[in-house]
Amino acid sequence: MGHNDGEDNQPHRRWPRRSDSRACSAHAHPIGTAPQSPHNLIKIRAFEPNDAPRVCEIFYRSVHEVARSKYDGAQLDAWAPSIPDPSKWLPKLTEFETHLAVDESGEAVAWISMSAAGYIDMLFCLPEAGGRGVAGRLYDTVEQIAKERGCLRMTAHASLLAQPFLAKRGWRVEKHESHVRNGVSIPRAEMSKDLAA
Repeated sequence: MGHNDGEDNQPHRRWPRRSDSRACSAHAHPIGTAPQSPHNLIKIRAFEPNDAPRVCEIFYRSVHEVARSKYDGAQLDAWAPSIPDPSKWLPKLTEFETHLAVDESGEAVAWISMSAAGYIDMLFCLPEAGGRGVAGRLYDTVEQIAKERGCLRMTAHASLLAQPFLAKRGWRVEKHESHVRNGVSIPRAEMSKDLAA
């Protein structure tokens, strides 16, 4: 999350169909229902396939413009050497619960994706979206979906930036580790949150 390049070999289960009796819940999450104010015109909506290029751009810019406060240049270049190919990312973006934060002009400024197992795969925001509660609203969206589907636990590989963000929301560090990407070691942590009442 905020650090995952999508190649961690996590079990990627598709969301069960509503007709599947094994489904955690048949309720869909209403997108964009959080109260709006004149100071926060950001809306949350579901990912659509034509969003893939913008999502890839946000990923690249977030790594190089936001994460540089915690990682050095070599780590950033290894993490995101270029803007990803949207066609390669599209299958997982579509398979996962992926949601975008869209500003008043209709432009996506942040996004999050979560697997059916409650694994937060990615969460990235543009620097200009900072200070508006965008990441928090995206996170709240997927946590609510996980709860409605009966998931008992959420997990993530959290970057140095994401760790305090998640800790404030009741997550705990399972272990600190380094992920080797393009031959460069990038520190992160395995984190989790129990959703059971």
